[in-house]
Amino acid sequence: MSYFASLRWVALALMLALALAACTSNTPVATSVPPTSALSSLTFTEEDINRVTALAHMKGHLRASLPLWEAGNYTLASTHSGHPTAELFPIVEDELKQKQADVALKNALSAYNALAGTAGDAAKVKAANQAALDAVDAATQALAGPLMNDIKFRGEVIRGLLGGVEGEYGEAVRDGKLVELIEYQDAFGFFTVAREYYQTIQATVEAEHPNEHAEIMAQFAKLEATFPGVTPPAQVAAPDEVNAQLDIIMNALGKALGLSTETMKSPAMIVTEIREKVEQSLKAYQDGKTDEAYELAASAYLNGFEQLEADLLKKDTALVETLEVQFKDLRDGIKSGKPLAELETLAAQINANLDKVESLHH
Repeated sequence: MSYFASLRWVALALMLALALAACTSNTPVATSVPPTSALSSLTFTEEDINRVTALAHMKGHLRASLPLWEAGNYTLASTHSGHPTAELFPIVEDELKQKQADVALKNALSAYNALAGTAGDAAKVKAANQAALDAVDAATQALAGPLMNDIKFRGEVIRGLLGGVEGEYGEAVRDGKLVELIEYQDAFGFFTVAREYYQTIQATVEAEHPNEHAEIMAQFAKLEATFPGVTPPAQVAAPDEVNAQLDIIMNALGKALGLSTETMKSPAMIVTEIREKVEQSLKAYQDGKTDEAYELAASAYLNGFEQLEADLLKKDTALVETLEVQFKDLRDGIKSGKPLAELETLAAQINANLDKVESLHH
């Protein structure tokens, strides 16, 4: 099949997926589970993982948004429905454009977001939420294609989602109290999607690595009590306890599937990678590559700083909050086309605060 024929096929598949969204139930992307982990022979990059994980995070926000709308909390429902477009879509936009798959996704996300902030017809809102979920699945298939049938690749995406759970929950709960409800709901959404992803590969993991599968399922069961829904339990679990459960899942998954050992990176190594991505982001922005600049800035936070947050929150909460705002300002500045000099000043402030992060880990 020629390249342009492939593009036409992808576009047709996207339109068909959206057309069927209102009358079919949603199933996870590529639900045909690889019968054996021997299929894990495809080559993929960190960027491939990051993009699909960003799409999976979109699903997490959508999963959190609908029950909030159903409960009449339209403000929070709108907040979560807006995150996919505002924060995550730019990470995948450039690649989706190349596949002619960006418009269908953005339109579906925007259509649901337009309904989520006010009362309305429940059937219509549910259909719009489902259409948005289906559009994310279709975009994932367009972007990743055969990788979605690779069990090792799915394992990496699951680990990315669980890392997001760890970061968001660490912000949500401090000193035994829930202090940030939105972050708890983010963690709930990401956990829900991670569990859905694991369901598509668990038969293979159980058959080939029963001990690791048992460990994973035991921790998922404990975490389900931590994340019963968008409304947190009366007694919230300690972040250290949740992190330990998440780490067991990620380590068992890594052992079963032979995943990379990112957890071995030291804080200093992670900080170095963050600095490099910020610098690369500014260089791309200077060269007029706005989409690439945004993706690098987002990766500096999502795949860098979030790995440090859980531990850093115990040492300097204010520093975490400051850096979160600065990373967001950097992304927003790139997106809105601010002058390079302003972004360079902001990057210098980020680097100065990263110096403080390093000093806290010495």
